Amino acid sequence: MTEPFVNYKKGLKLLRNHGSTDYHQLCIEKGSAFLQNFNAGGSKSISIMIDDKTKKIVEANKQRLTPIIKTIIFCGWNNLAFRGHRDDGSLNPNTAIIGNEGVVRSLLAFRVDSGDQILVEHLKTSNKNATMISKIKQNELINVLHQVVNEGK
Repeated sequence: MTEPFVNYKKGLKLLRNHGSTDYHQLCIEKGSAFLQNFNAGGSKSISIMIDDKTKKIVEANKQRLTPIIKTIIFCGWNNLAFRGHRDDGSLNPNTAIIGNEGVVRSLLAFRVDSGDQILVEHLKTSNKNATMISKIKQNELINVLHQVVNEGK
C-alpha cells in the first residue's frame, strides 16, 4: 500500500535526488526522442531509434575500455607483471602512481594523472563493480586479447 507524501520539508531535496538518477535521465531522453519523432511526423521508426541509441552506447563503451586494453597490451609486450599484492578496490591515483599497487593499476593512475579525461570520467561515474580494472576483469580481458591474437594467425 502506498502512503501519501506528507514530509514537504524534504520534498525539494527528494525531487532533486530523483531528478539526478540514471533511470530518470534515461526516461527524459526517451520522452524527448519520442516527442521529437512525433513532431517530425514519425519519420524514424522505433527500431532505427533504438539502433542509434545502441550504437552510441557501444561507442562510449569502446572509448571507456580503450585505455585499459592499451595498458594491458603494453604490459604484455614489455613482459611486465600485471598485478601487485594490493590490487583490489577502487583505484587511488595518489597511491598507485608511486607503486603501491600493481603495474596495470599504476599505469592507469599515470594516465589519469596525465589527463586522460575519458578514463577519469569512467572511473568516477562507473559503479565499483563496473570499472573493469579488477584482477578478475584483467584476466578476462587478457583471455579475450589472447583469442583475438590467435584468430589472426
